[in-house]
Amino acid sequence: MDEFADVAKARASYKTFVGAVKAGREIMQRVGVLNPPPIPEFDVVYRRMSPEMRKELYAELGRTEATKPAEAIRVWQPIIRRAFGVQPRPKQ
Repeated sequence: MDEFADVAKARASYKTFVGAVKAGREIMQRVGVLNPPPIPEFDVVYRRMSPEMRKELYAELGRTEATKPAEAIRVWQPIIRRAFGVQPRPKQ
């Protein structure tokens, strides 16, 4: 039952993340970016996550208020990159 609650919380947080990213995509389109990157569906991201990544996500969601857009982006962006095998950007 705990896993069901964890997935429900993750799904709700992801919905907030998608809303924030959609707003960013609209801004990008207004300034002339023709094809901003697509936003993957929750189930696609979730299936690509390893069990360890899911545990990390649940732990992070338990510690933060990831229902706020800025927190949702902070939590989800690195997880999505890792799930899809994108290397982190070097810090400048």
